[in-house]
Amino acid sequence: MTDTASSARRENLKRLLKPRHIAFVGGKAVEESINATRKSGFSGDIWVVHPKYEELAGIPCVPSLADLPEPPDAALIAVSRERTIDVVADLSAMGAGGAVSIVGEFSEAGEDGAALQAQLIGAAGDLALVGPNCLGVMNMFDRAAVWGGNNVFEPVNGDGIALISQSGYVAYSITNVEEALPLGYAISMGNQAVLNVADFIEALLDDPRVRAIGLYLEGIVDVAALSRAALRAIDKGIPVVALKAGGTEESSELTRSHSGTLAVANELWSALFRRLGIVEAISPKALIETLKLLGSPKLPEGNRVVAAANSGGYAAMIGEKGRAAELEFPAPDDAAQQALRADVPNLVSLLNPLDWNLPWVSMAQSETSDVGLGHLMTDKVDLLVYFIDWPRQKDVANVWWPTLEGLIRLNARIAQPVLVASVLPDGLPSELRRQLTEAGLICLQGLDDALAAIAAAGKYNSLRRAVLADRENRELPTPQPAPVSVT
Repeated sequence: MTDTASSARRENLKRLLKPRHIAFVGGKAVEESINATRKSGFSGDIWVVHPKYEELAGIPCVPSLADLPEPPDAALIAVSRERTIDVVADLSAMGAGGAVSIVGEFSEAGEDGAALQAQLIGAAGDLALVGPNCLGVMNMFDRAAVWGGNNVFEPVNGDGIALISQSGYVAYSITNVEEALPLGYAISMGNQAVLNVADFIEALLDDPRVRAIGLYLEGIVDVAALSRAALRAIDKGIPVVALKAGGTEESSELTRSHSGTLAVANELWSALFRRLGIVEAISPKALIETLKLLGSPKLPEGNRVVAAANSGGYAAMIGEKGRAAELEFPAPDDAAQQALRADVPNLVSLLNPLDWNLPWVSMAQSETSDVGLGHLMTDKVDLLVYFIDWPRQKDVANVWWPTLEGLIRLNARIAQPVLVASVLPDGLPSELRRQLTEAGLICLQGLDDALAAIAAAGKYNSLRRAVLADRENRELPTPQPAPVSVT
């Protein structure tokens, strides 16, 4: 691909991500996608192309792409894989921006499919083609979706995070399940025939509303391009968090059949991520929780944590599991202990993590958590996390609200981030998380995933400093990782 073609395709990707008009090419299969675009809040023109139907989803059809008023900024293609190649060629020739190909059976389907995918690549030209074998793209900053079916679409006001997924279902499950998550972009990229993960990262880095980028990867198409994109993210201070799959011999064949890409051994993934300053997540939920933390206005400087829980048992468990995840829990110094003992005299212990199980007279005052925990937030601490599982019954839950009010005030006056996390995965109801998030707190769910996210996020600044300090080495060619052997 020439530099001129690369530049044109990058501009076309911008058109695709923020389209003025979207064309749908296909029969009845496009109706659900049209309804999804409407549901996303898209206010631009919607066109439908089909030679036989008079209308689809209530929109009059035109018989061919040539009959459209102008080249579309975006198109969704839902025709056979052979016909897809012709449609892509026509869109490219007419000067369309980009297209989403939701049909599969290309490189993931063996030699025959791989040959068709090669034809598809040749037909694309400067067209910003997403897929094939994908769900598409959604931009909830600007209320637009070119998406392969019905979905939850939640508008994002202000800044947010982005997700790029090689798996359509990973993107589907996150966008449909996660709540109180400022997900501005979701991109399901499928086989990466034309556009690969690096192209999407580069485009997202051009949007100042994106605070952090999450990746779900099964294989790498172009390591050099990924390296350039990741290092640009380092320069801009935009964290990139990655969850990988298919890094063992047992999983590599499934990866190949799923998205048609070559798996990379786990140890090489991790080495590459460290070199590029990419934070590695250990599970899908940990990926999301890490993005919440690294996508917030206040990033933790490191892994030194003050933790509190309403149970001595939980406090001990948090300390044990947290240290296993390489978190540090600095003991309060003498001055902090004296101040804390004076303002919260009924504390049983001054150890960190703290047993914050207090009598009602203390819990009823927001100053208890604001002033009390504030004594511990010295320059030797990077963040505060308060663990609580919110009771379902309102009058039972009300006893804990003053504590959360105090944490909101504390977060507003200190440099370090303040987190509220649950021990149980369902411990914080969505409405409470929305309320606390709007007030500036970061809400994480599930003890193991919360601790994993805090540990992963705590590594970002040290990773970034190491990469920036090694700027000269960044210009060296990046070796292609050896693939996992498939027997």
